Amino acid sequence: MSSVINQDNRPVQHQIRTAKSADLPQLTEILVSSFYPQTQLNRWVYPLIRIGIREDLKLRLANRSHQYCCLVAVCPAAEAAASSASAQIIGTVELSVRAYALWPPFQARHPYVANLAVRANYRRRGAARQLLRACEDVVRTWGYSSIYLHAAASNDQALQLYQQLDYRPRLSAQCAFLRLASPRVLLSKSLG
Repeated sequence: MSSVINQDNRPVQHQIRTAKSADLPQLTEILVSSFYPQTQLNRWVYPLIRIGIREDLKLRLANRSHQYCCLVAVCPAAEAAASSASAQIIGTVELSVRAYALWPPFQARHPYVANLAVRANYRRRGAARQLLRACEDVVRTWGYSSIYLHAAASNDQALQLYQQLDYRPRLSAQCAFLRLASPRVLLSKSLG
């Protein structure tokens, strides 16, 4: 557990723990609200987006792979109740080992951070930083010395956080010229 300083200059601590299946409703809400803000345009398909994310996450949580984990940050006020399903989760992140290369014969497997998200009213309070550091600790226990993640090229706050934590841009194998997705930046950090 790490601490940061809040507005009253007192340490705020978030408990970081492995996600449980009982956390699924809160995790779904955090991911949907973070990555798919509801608009007039998508309001009709929003329930389908929510169901899709919930079902994908449910499958990943049930997978039990030894090189996958979903971590959560629990609200400081809820730490005493962290063992119950009612504890408020304020952030989440997923970590897995993935193959990454331009061409299949050269694929190497690397730890990869995905779906780092924090509830809007808890952002900029250190939860994302703590979740990333917890991922780095897990990666070390898996025997790896580097970690990778993608960030939207337009997400200046995320890119600033990653830079502060020593994540550095790398070349991406993404086919940006297709314009099928928003441009992303591949970042990595050496844990050596």
